[in-house]
Amino acid sequence: MWRSGIMVALVAAALAGCGSSDDGGAASTGGSFPATTTTAAPPTADQLDGRDFAARRIDGAPPVAGSDARIAFRDGRLGASTGCNGIGGRYEIADGRLIADELFQTEMGCEPALMRQEERMRTLLGSHPRIALDGRRLTLTGDDGAAIELVERDRPSDPPPIAGTRWTLETIAEGGSDGTASSVPAGVAAPTLLIGEDGAVELFAGCNGGGGSARVREGFVVFGPIALTRKACDEATNRVEATVTAILDGRVAASFEGAKLVLAKDGRQLVFTASR
Repeated sequence: MWRSGIMVALVAAALAGCGSSDDGGAASTGGSFPATTTTAAPPTADQLDGRDFAARRIDGAPPVAGSDARIAFRDGRLGASTGCNGIGGRYEIADGRLIADELFQTEMGCEPALMRQEERMRTLLGSHPRIALDGRRLTLTGDDGAAIELVERDRPSDPPPIAGTRWTLETIAEGGSDGTASSVPAGVAAPTLLIGEDGAVELFAGCNGGGGSARVREGFVVFGPIALTRKACDEATNRVEATVTAILDGRVAASFEGAKLVLAKDGRQLVFTASR
């Protein structure tokens, strides 16, 4: 079931750590699979975990040039990039089908060709498609004949460490799988977070900045009080700052989707990318 008007929070996710090249030229958009395969079979979730696949054909045609359409699987979640928006959420494999009933997606507007490609991928992923794995090749096929053919990418590198990395906010999600999500609004400076090796916190919340302390533990971060400046900000920025500071308070669950850091508390999530 699709959640209209919502975006991938861990979106989208699982993709930032993907490499830009594939084994044997898998990133090429002009290739296709052989007409027949002999070893394709439904994979288990364990067989997909930690793997990233680049789209080679979508409904029989190559992906839009330069779109880098792909799907990644991490810890029971999938993250897909359509070339425009991101799609993601929990999944399972049952009776040879990919079941992903609670998917988020981002809501950026893109050129028509990318939007059409996104609609094909989004519809197929939400339709309980048949799934088959043949070595490094993955195929999703809908009951209506729609299909995505993909080839595995090289395994991405490990995500950067939480401490010592400056993180830039990309997505805010509220309400879990039943809620909404959005990117940082236009006109609002993206908040940034740095947790030093010594536990010192530097936070820019979108208008105001300040600091505090935090302890990074396995699977969570414990934030102490964070003191910010008190400049007057516009309404949109105030909303972002209020959400960021409410989540970065006390014990906060920490996980990665690909190379993206996800900090979650009370059904709300902040998704960060490592600043370059």
